[in-house]
Amino acid sequence: INCSEGPFRSTLSAVLVEALRYDPIDSWTCHANNEADATNYLINRPAALKECAPMLRSALYSSDGQQRFLAAYLLGVGSDPSDTGAVCPLLFEQLKDNDIPNDEGMAVRSLTWMGGAALPYIEAELLWVVDEQARELLTRAKATITYYLENREASSQRGGLYVCIFWDGK
Repeated sequence: INCSEGPFRSTLSAVLVEALRYDPIDSWTCHANNEADATNYLINRPAALKECAPMLRSALYSSDGQQRFLAAYLLGVGSDPSDTGAVCPLLFEQLKDNDIPNDEGMAVRSLTWMGGAALPYIEAELLWVVDEQARELLTRAKATITYYLENREASSQRGGLYVCIFWDGK
């Protein structure tokens, strides 16, 4: 993943999506972080993200929670409006106060990147969300999206889209 600077190979799609799964192997001495490497690779290569989108859509229904979340995050960053209905509920789950550091920040960035397509889902979620942290973050995402929709000359930056989560306390 890290060495692939040439043209995107379609066989890499399966490797990248598989790498999003939670890997409970302890005591890595080589500092391998497959899920972060795969996610960062796709964030920085929009053509590769587009190529992987069908497999990421399938990963939204994975039995692996980390893979579901990262697939939703990436599809949100890719901001294809057809994915919004499937992606938003998975991102909303990560906005709640939980024991997974940084997941809420990633979820907000992904929702914000989806822009106006996410607004109806955010507004509907705000009607009944109970978790205080989720409510605050949804309100912030809504305000950010609304700002960029009302100020078209302002350019939302792709910066800040990075991966740093610790799934299952690791």
